[in-house]
Parts: sequence; C-alpha cells; structure tokens
Amino acid sequence: LALFFVAIVFDIVLISGGLIGVPYKAANFAQPFWLSGILIALLGLLPSYQKSQIVVAGIMAISAPLGAFAFTYTLDPPLSVVCAADYTSATADGCAMQVYSTVAYAVTGITCSALVLPAVRRRDGTWAMQPSVRLRRLWAAARLICLLFAANTLPLGVVALVEGVDYLGAAANLFAGSCALLLLLAFRPSSRRRMHALLFEHLHFDDQSRAAAMVASMTGGITAEAALQSASLNFRVVDFSELRADDFASSQTHGGPATARRGARTRRVALGECDAFVSHSWSDDGDAKFCALRTWAEAFTARFGRTPLLWVDKFSLNQGNLSQGLASLPVNLAGCARLVCLLGPTYLDRLWTLLELLICSSS
Repeated sequence: LALFFVAIVFDIVLISGGLIGVPYKAANFAQPFWLSGILIALLGLLPSYQKSQIVVAGIMAISAPLGAFAFTYTLDPPLSVVCAADYTSATADGCAMQVYSTVAYAVTGITCSALVLPAVRRRDGTWAMQPSVRLRRLWAAARLICLLFAANTLPLGVVALVEGVDYLGAAANLFAGSCALLLLLAFRPSSRRRMHALLFEHLHFDDQSRAAAMVASMTGGITAEAALQSASLNFRVVDFSELRADDFASSQTHGGPATARRGARTRRVALGECDAFVSHSWSDDGDAKFCALRTWAEAFTARFGRTPLLWVDKFSLNQGNLSQGLASLPVNLAGCARLVCLLGPTYLDRLWTLLELLICSSS
C-alpha cells in the first residue's frame, strides 16, 4: 500500500504539472507502480483478513474514479478545446485519441466502483459479502483495471510512436500498457496460487493461520472473539447412552424440528468438559458408524467408569443458525478432550471431515 500511495501521488503531481522540469506526459511511467502496489497488497490478504480487505476495497473504490476525474480535469488543453480545434484529428494529442482515453479512464473508474462497492456494503450490522467472495471480487476489479489501462495506453503509445513527434509520450504509454499486460498475466489465478505457496513457505505462516483462513473463507468470516463467544454460549454435548444407531443414518432429525429434538437429549456444558468430538461422514453407513462408536464408548466406560459426553454435529450444532455454528467449529473442537474419527469409505472425500482433521492437527 505504501508503494501504491507514493506512486499515485507522484502520478497526480505529474499530471497536474506540479514538478518543475518534468513533463506531465511522464506520469504514465508511475502507473505500473501503483497498479503493482494494489496487486501486491491483495496478494498478502487471506480470506480471514476481513478488516484489511475492507481497507483495500475502500482505497480501490475511491482511487479509481478519482483518478479518472483527475485525468479529465487536468487535461491541458481541455477536451472541449481540443475537439473544437480539430475534431477529425487522429493524432495522439488529437480529439479522437483524447476522447478515447477519457472514455477509457471513465469506464475504468465506473467499473471498478461497481465491482468493489458491494464488497463494503453492510446489512443488519454485518458485512453483506463473505470474505472469500469479497477477495475474488477485489482481484477481478484489480485485474480489470490492468486490462483497461493496457487498452487505454497502448494505442496512444503506438500512435505517438508512428507520428515520431512525442517520443516521451510514446515511451510512457507503451511502458505503462506493457507493464499492465504483464501484471495481468503475472497475477492470474494459477500464478497467485504459486505465489501464496511461496509466501506460506518463506514467511512461516503456521498451521493455525491456515486453518483459521480456511474456516473463515468457508463459513462467513466471523471474528475469533465472536466465534469463541458463540461456542461458549452454545456448547452442547450428548451422552453416549442417549444415542441410537438411527441417529447416524441421516443428518435430518425425525419426529419434529431439530432444535426441539436435540434439546431433549443434550445439555450445555463448559468448554473442555466434552470427552470427544465425533467426526464422521453422513454418506457412510449409519449402523457401521454407530457400531464403531459403541466399541470406543465401551472401552471409555471400562476405563473411566462412566459413559462419555460427545460432541455430535446433528445434536450439538445450533440448527437455527448453522453458519454461526460452523464458524465456531475450531472452538468446538478445542473444547473436546479428543477427536474420534469414524473412518468410513467416504470420510476422506468430505471437505468438512478433512477440515476437522486439519484443525485438530493444528491445535
């Protein structure tokens, strides 16, 4: 972001003629640097960095239309004067190319704002867009800016070069357009994945950060404090003696609403008082899962002289607010003494079970 701010201030100062002895057409030399600043800032954002996403989104939403306005306002001579003098001119400083450039800047500003503004909208006191969706939208806006800048500056550079009069303007525009295209290619999704892998490796992101980022991206990105508070208030367990084989046949409860069903068979306890977090796939056979769990529970009872208290998603999650319950998954898992995996044929094919293993290994 520091690179972005320094480069864009330099760009605006040059456009407005604020630096003595430096032609304003050299301003395009600064454009690739502030474009790089935004892209590098986005590269450092994980889906769990919600506040940082909002900051970058706000900067993009303001700077793109402001840049378009600055270009139009500081154009010397003004567009109306250029077109009034020779509206048929196709030179780099003529009416046609200046109108093209102005429209390109305007489209860039409007498009960027249209993509980014919904990402900072709030609804009912919370951010309306999930962090992972917001991050994808910011990347789309940034890469679109690169594309539009290339479409704007490259034709101007080619025309100025062909004319053979304004070599500085030609060089600045060709440099800016070529760099914009290179940035567009360098920050495509496949390249970003490799860059993120290098960042994780060399900056030593720990497993907890990776797990937290994944959970936040998939479950709505509530803060760690909110997840802890929610889990503490809604941490419910079920005694193994209350379970039956048909409880593991389907995620749907029978005989009434899920909240009423689970409330009669579960109780709220403090974090840390649960004996085991039961991890399983609903696609696996329910009888086989219950049989395996019963074998483990019998061994537990023989050792400790009581039946175990279990965290089972069907009963322990708040069915009235699943998104918040799932976002508290790491806290729920940490509140259990151990993880019991009912390793059926589809267990390793399910995203949530893999995520539970990742969170457990991280903690």
